[in-house]
Amino acid sequence: MNALDGLRNANSVVVADTADFSEIACFKPSEGTTNPSIIYQAALLPKYANIVQRSVAYTRGLDASLSTSERLDRAAEHLAVEFGVEIYKLTGGISTEVDVTLSFNTSATVDAALRVIELYKQHDVPKEAVRIKIAATWEGIQAARILEEKHGVSVLVTVVLGLVQAIAAAEAGASCIAPYVGPIGDWHKVNALAAQKSGTDVHVGVEKAKEMQNYLRKFGYKTKVMGAGFQSTGQVTSLAGMDLLTIPPELLRELDILDGNVPVQLTAETVSALELPRISYIDDESNFRWDFNADACAVEMSAAAMRNFAADTERLKAFLAERACSFQNSTTPVT
Repeated sequence: MNALDGLRNANSVVVADTADFSEIACFKPSEGTTNPSIIYQAALLPKYANIVQRSVAYTRGLDASLSTSERLDRAAEHLAVEFGVEIYKLTGGISTEVDVTLSFNTSATVDAALRVIELYKQHDVPKEAVRIKIAATWEGIQAARILEEKHGVSVLVTVVLGLVQAIAAAEAGASCIAPYVGPIGDWHKVNALAAQKSGTDVHVGVEKAKEMQNYLRKFGYKTKVMGAGFQSTGQVTSLAGMDLLTIPPELLRELDILDGNVPVQLTAETVSALELPRISYIDDESNFRWDFNADACAVEMSAAAMRNFAADTERLKAFLAERACSFQNSTTPVT
């Protein structure tokens, strides 16, 4: 038994965090997640040229009134779904992120999410197998609430860097949240706030993610917690017992050869030991914004993550524009 089996025995669902679907089948993940950076990296790989070509070809059938910029937006959405379909075939579940630049526009986020769901439907991927990833801004969380309540769309609220975001997403009825374990720890290291217990370094990102999981379980929220942003196998195994763990291929490979003795870290005992009171942000935007503002790590690292995703989205669209020009001059059929 290896460490991946150990995590599963701890009742953690193993998820593959990649669009490079040819690399994950051997690890037998239960589902997959992608983000704009992951999609961009995969799109550059020659082995996926046909997938890119299909997304470029897709834009030719769009309404003629759409601008070039809008067509590239749609091509990027289509490409994320094309990769998602292949991941779904291998795992049975996929989480796909909408354009992060819409993170402060609730209605535009809802519209984008529904377009993605429709694209999956056209590929015979059931809505129940898809989670829409939306950044944990106030507007994004309200979009999650609308999608869950009015459209029956499962939402994974991502870019979660603090408890305030986790609570608001859970109150909104989001199916899942994704705390960024590594980045939280990085911020605290830089700001010299990482504590020590009994002479052993404490990874603040791990501890914050545990706090979120224990809080949601203590107060009976349906929202699942999916640990993300892992930088080492130690961070992953330190969260054994978390609902889901989305793991990049390089760490999946390491866990696949590690010993399977993985102690459970999140239990009924850790839930009962949590001393935090219940907090509410439902329909209270000003309180959410103030408490979020008070968490410097959440503010700074959320903004950094969204900027990075936006930059890679722009790189992806530039790449798609370049491919469109190349394909127009090619007689290669779309397959």
